Amino acid sequence: MAESNAREPEIVVQVALAQLGLPAEIISGAVRHGYTQAAACTPNDPKNTRGFLAYAEGTGRLRDLLAPNGWQARERNGYESTES
Repeated sequence: MAESNAREPEIVVQVALAQLGLPAEIISGAVRHGYTQAAACTPNDPKNTRGFLAYAEGTGRLRDLLAPNGWQARERNGYESTES
């Protein structure tokens, strides 16, 4: 039986992101930013605040980081995306 490489899924993801022109550091930085903002919530914040902040702040940061590379914010039928 072949030995399993624990890093293999991470490498597969990095290759797939590179094929899209997306450095893994940009993606992880945007996600980290969103969750950092969400973590600042207190028990007195509305219950949906954490999820909304993670989504909104993460998406905004991703767009900010990708804009210099020609990526643009898009919205179609209420669905937000970022496209090259």
